[in-house]
Amino acid sequence: MTDQSDNAINKPKLLVIDDEPDICEFVCFTAESAGYETLSSTRADQVQDIYSDDIDVIVLDLAMPGTDGIEFIRYLAEKESGAGLILMSGLDISVLHSAQEIAEGRGLTVLGCLTKPISIDDLDKILTDLKIP
Repeated sequence: MTDQSDNAINKPKLLVIDDEPDICEFVCFTAESAGYETLSSTRADQVQDIYSDDIDVIVLDLAMPGTDGIEFIRYLAEKESGAGLILMSGLDISVLHSAQEIAEGRGLTVLGCLTKPISIDDLDKILTDLKIP
């Protein structure tokens, strides 16, 4: 028999990186509803401090003040991160696809791309379709 504390330990971890607190809350709420433990950051300068190897999924806004998503993609590649990426942006879809190509070219796994405003159905589908141990 498994108690609730064991279930919390086994939840996949998701990190949201977006400069808009409302987007972070929205993504975290949706992810928690899908069974994830969540962390979030609205400040690009904090991201490297909260990133850890046990994070399973990173939802990354490509356009943030003080940095951009490509810089963080480079950081993840250097760390040989095994986390899957969900890229999001209010920029043109071609920007998302270019970032996806860069990430995959550096050995990272892109699980999906979302344009802002994000659809709860699209985000939920990506999160629930994942098979994370």
